[in-house]
Amino acid sequence: PEDPIYLAKQLANVGIFQTYAGDLTAGDESLRAALARFNRAQGLFDPRLPQLLSAIGINGFLREAYDTAEDHFRWSQNIQHRSYGLFAAEQTTNLNWLTRIYLSTGQTDAADIAQRYVLSIAEQALPAGSPALSEIKIGIASYLGQRAKTIPPFAEDLDRLLRQTLFTDSIVLLDQAILEITAVEGPYSVKLIDALKTKARVYSWRGRSNRLQEQALEQILTVVQNQAEVNAETLTNAWLALADGYILTGNRNALTAYRSAWIA
Repeated sequence: PEDPIYLAKQLANVGIFQTYAGDLTAGDESLRAALARFNRAQGLFDPRLPQLLSAIGINGFLREAYDTAEDHFRWSQNIQHRSYGLFAAEQTTNLNWLTRIYLSTGQTDAADIAQRYVLSIAEQALPAGSPALSEIKIGIASYLGQRAKTIPPFAEDLDRLLRQTLFTDSIVLLDQAILEITAVEGPYSVKLIDALKTKARVYSWRGRSNRLQEQALEQILTVVQNQAEVNAETLTNAWLALADGYILTGNRNALTAYRSAWIA
């Protein structure tokens, strides 16, 4: 009972449970009490603190107390920098929460920087061409594509340039991931499907890329058709996705694709 660290951990556990149970005010009080007890026994940059600080940040985000949330996520990230280095993989979770804060408060440039930093960390921490790195590239590409979609195509010159840059970087990352997965798993790996779906969406958002959008959807169909055991439902969905894509691009092959989905 006299051990402040033990008591801090118990209070932190209670606060985390209260937060995820929806009792945000009580959760915040418990987490802050845990932090106070911890700080009485240890320094402000103890490497055991980040999880507790991030929990306070998550609670703050859920309460829409964004300044409080940002302060604690950054404090947590700062400790991880000091403890593990500039490109410590441990800080990725904090960066993803910071991205949510920046998007919620309209700080889109800061959100972009945070996500690009996540990519830099992954490229430093993970082997080139590894499945884990490819998965992160697909996720960052999806983010960049969605960010670009929020910028009107007839915006001011600098915003239009940013829109094009975001779309271009998104496609580059997807092409890298597709090449990496193909090199390891082969041209018909089901792991390609997520990247190809994302690529089709990004081309659709960018506009004036009809054929490239169609090619991504056609490649998904090819992957599904070349599995050792072709699942009927998966095949039908691939045909439907292609048919829907053809409708959006004005391709007359849409009717043939819908018929193929019907008989798949």
